[in-house]
Amino acid sequence: MMRETFQKKISLSGVMLVLSCSISLISISCRTTIPAKTLSSAPLGDTFTPSGDYLIGPLDEVMVQVHGQQDLSGNYSISSSGEISFPLVGFVKAKDLTAQQLALQLNQKLIPFVKQPNVSLTVVSRKSYRVYFSGEFGRPGMVNFDQKTTLIQGVSMAGGLDRFATGRIVILRHQNQGSKIIAVDRFAADYQDVVVGKQGLDRFVLERGDVVIAE
Repeated sequence: MMRETFQKKISLSGVMLVLSCSISLISISCRTTIPAKTLSSAPLGDTFTPSGDYLIGPLDEVMVQVHGQQDLSGNYSISSSGEISFPLVGFVKAKDLTAQQLALQLNQKLIPFVKQPNVSLTVVSRKSYRVYFSGEFGRPGMVNFDQKTTLIQGVSMAGGLDRFATGRIVILRHQNQGSKIIAVDRFAADYQDVVVGKQGLDRFVLERGDVVIAE
């Protein structure tokens, strides 16, 4: 009796194993591949200049120092429309400017109010540098970066690829016209090619607003 019960348990376990394998194979075979261009052809976004300087975005925070003018110095947030509201001069466009360019803008605007103004500026919070990870990652979701981040670094921060991942990575990158998104392009690569540096992909830099999908 005990032997019969044991045999039934083994038989049931075998059936469950076969069903589990069958379901896994069906799941893999039903996956759709997102059509995309090669990752190496992806254009630069609007996060960094070609030389690598960070471009200020909405909701970022900057620290402004006006030498000799303590009441004007301090931390300022960039509005959702990409402007900084600064004492005496009002609203000044900050979006898509480097820290140095914005400092020069503020310096110029302060000339009628401050004798020989000397403005320095640093970005202290890059809240606009957000990338979204979806699909077969260990920790999918939004990640906020505080420095230039490569795809390899980003994947690591998202928990790496999970055991269901095929190894194909797709990046959705938007094209902007002013404050509007006018198009979204898709680029893909095998993650192993990224890791080994094929076509320089190990240096591929993530841009604000990128959506990274692990298939």
